[in-house]
Amino acid sequence: PARPERKRGRAAVVAAHPDTKSRIDIDAGLSADAPVGPGNLLGRLNTAMLLRQKILLPLLLIGALIAAALHFIWIPAAIQKTETAHIALIQRHLDSIAEGLVPPLLADQLASVYETLAALEKKNPEWRLVRLTSPQGKVMYPLISLSGQEMPAPETEPLQRFKLRIHYLDVELGTLQVNVDLHDFVADNLSHHRALLAH
Repeated sequence: PARPERKRGRAAVVAAHPDTKSRIDIDAGLSADAPVGPGNLLGRLNTAMLLRQKILLPLLLIGALIAAALHFIWIPAAIQKTETAHIALIQRHLDSIAEGLVPPLLADQLASVYETLAALEKKNPEWRLVRLTSPQGKVMYPLISLSGQEMPAPETEPLQRFKLRIHYLDVELGTLQVNVDLHDFVADNLSHHRALLAH
């Protein structure tokens, strides 16, 4: 004998109980559409937040690394490069001054030497010390001797010291010493690079 069917098809159920058709259709529709209850909605929100975090965290990490590289590597290197170029420019300027002092020193025209150095010192307020000494070490400029001692500068001032030998052929004429305060230049340079990063 044939086994009795354990399950009846949807048509047979509907034929036997017509009023169950609407309930079957509703149940089928609800199961297909996956009803959104409070728990399901919260789960979807959590999933979206996790995905957003997975996307944003690497971007934030990359941004932080770039900012750190700019602040601790690029800015110091750029400042050092600019400062080196500025010092080289000062050196060329002082070389020209030393060459210009050769004729009056050869002619022993000290008044012209004093006038030239005083004018340069006035035009360059960042020059903290300007001193001209003879080959024997005697101070020729300024007229008020510093007793062979440099005026101590505050530790906060990054001074760049220049010493140039003034000579004509094999004749030693003297030594020009200039101490330049680079504090304002370094501060302006740093502000400039920070402004570039801000934009």
